[in-house]
Amino acid sequence: RKSMSDNTVEASVVRATSEVADGLVDWGLLLEICDMVTNDPGLAPRLVTAIEARLKVKDPKVQKLAVILVETCVKNCGDRVHLCVGTKSFLSAVASVGETSTSRETRDAALKVVEQWGVAFEPRKDQFPAFVEIYANLKVRGVAFPPQNDDDVDRAPVFTPPQQDERAAKDLRDEEDMQAAMDKLNKDIGVVAEKVALCLEMVPNSPGVGDDDALAEVVGFLEACRPRMLDLIDAGSRGAISDQLLALALKVNDDLGKALDAEKSHAAANALALAQGGATTPPLGGGGGGPPFTAAAPVPAPLAQLSIGDDDDDEEDDEADFEVGDRCFLRNGQRGVVRFVGKVHYASGEFIGVDLVEPIGKNDGTIKGVTYFRCEPKHGLMLRRDDLLPC
Repeated sequence: RKSMSDNTVEASVVRATSEVADGLVDWGLLLEICDMVTNDPGLAPRLVTAIEARLKVKDPKVQKLAVILVETCVKNCGDRVHLCVGTKSFLSAVASVGETSTSRETRDAALKVVEQWGVAFEPRKDQFPAFVEIYANLKVRGVAFPPQNDDDVDRAPVFTPPQQDERAAKDLRDEEDMQAAMDKLNKDIGVVAEKVALCLEMVPNSPGVGDDDALAEVVGFLEACRPRMLDLIDAGSRGAISDQLLALALKVNDDLGKALDAEKSHAAANALALAQGGATTPPLGGGGGGPPFTAAAPVPAPLAQLSIGDDDDDEEDDEADFEVGDRCFLRNGQRGVVRFVGKVHYASGEFIGVDLVEPIGKNDGTIKGVTYFRCEPKHGLMLRRDDLLPC
């Protein structure tokens, strides 16, 4: 096939409705014609004139191909083609094919598009009256329109004007969806930041997650958010979110880590105080009962320097792998035996239940009505892995 640049729109119409085609539709050529007119709307009058000439050819196969071509152009080429097609002269030629063609198949094809256009352009009949008038005249005269079949139902609708360019409309929808997603992420990060601030406020005066349901809930929420924050930062490093949102995610993730570290440090200090027979530690930072620190906004590290997960992996490598029955030391030197390793109902993350040699614990293996292991009263203590050392 010759390139489209070597042919006029008239020649392309003739080839698309050629007698040699024997009624077979060359959809590739039809779409090329649509592209030609879309790129140069000034070709629309010549296109429609050429199609009208082919409608008047007596060969029913040529007529049917001309009907299919104009239907395709109406659906794909916009208002300029609608204005040229929507004349009484052209629409009368289509209606004439629907009434006089020697082929029942061709007549049905022509009448179907007349009906389709009459219905589709009804809301714009002030601008495109001929579409509605020709259809109404045929109905008044008692012309029987062919019933719709499954193929007709599945056919693409007429894109009734006024119609945004489909690509522009899709881009706009995508942009709106993206903005909505960014707004939701920003809101979600704000919720995490609020929980971080609440955690830092609660930790100094709390006996720990084992005896503080409210703190356990907050800590559990933050631990569940941690991997999601890392996923968000990873997405930001790949350009999937805005730089502003990435900077916010980096800051809140850094504050989140500090809050969880503060909770762990406070829990360890409480355990040490209990082991030594004293009271729990005073608020971290001393001198007043305020938060242990103010979560200052860090300068976001360059994305190329982000090493997500590396530090955690190193920490896991340094931690001992405890199993039930192992002997262990608390970091204060007290000894015990591991009786439980796993999840607990009052906080997220892994905990280790220890049966202490000395009665300096906090329970008998039952915490808040749930039994995780059994030991003598005051010999049980639930700790995190990094609070223990192997014997």
